[in-house]
Amino acid sequence: MKSVRVATGDTSRIAFGQGTFASRITSTAGPAVLEAGQAMKDLVFAAATAILHADMADLEFVENRVCVRGKHDHSLTLQEIAQLSNMGKHGITMKPGVPAALETTSYFTPERAAYASGAHAAIVDVDPETGEVDIVSYVIGHDCGSVINPQFVDGQVSRRALATWTTPFLPPPKCRPWNSTMCTHLAP
Repeated sequence: MKSVRVATGDTSRIAFGQGTFASRITSTAGPAVLEAGQAMKDLVFAAATAILHADMADLEFVENRVCVRGKHDHSLTLQEIAQLSNMGKHGITMKPGVPAALETTSYFTPERAAYASGAHAAIVDVDPETGEVDIVSYVIGHDCGSVINPQFVDGQVSRRALATWTTPFLPPPKCRPWNSTMCTHLAP
C-alpha cells in the first residue's frame, strides 16, 4: 500500500463539516471513512472485474494488488487499476464496465451525539486559617469507548486535568474563568 497516500488534518479538503469539537472526531469521521473505504473497494473491484474478466466474489487484495483468488499471477496493482479507471490506456478508450474515476465521498450524520463519561476526584488538605489548598491525591476515571490511539486519549485527559488545576477565576461577583478557551489558556 505504499502507493496510497492519506491526507489528514486539512479541513480545507472537505466541503462540509463541523470540526472536531468535544473529541468526537472518531465517532463522526470514523464511520464516514469506513463507508468511503468500502465504496472505494467496491469501485476498485468493479474495475478489476471488468479488466481481469473475473467475478467480483473471486477477487482479493494481496498487498498492493487485486488478484483473482488462487491465481495471484492474474492480477493488477492498485496503480494500474487507478490509471485504467481515470484515463484508460493511452490512445484507447476505457473497457466497458470500468468505472470512470476512482473517487468516493461519504458523510456520516449521527442520530445522536456521542458523549464520553468521566470523573475527577481529589483528596485535599485545606489550611483552615489561610484557606490554602494542597492537592494530596488526584485521580481521573475516563471511559471513551474503544481506544484507537492511547496517546491521544492520555493527552486529552491530562490536558483537561491541567486546565482544571490551573484555571484562574475572576473575583466575586463574576466568578468566571479568566481563560475560558484553550486559546487563552497557557500551560504553566
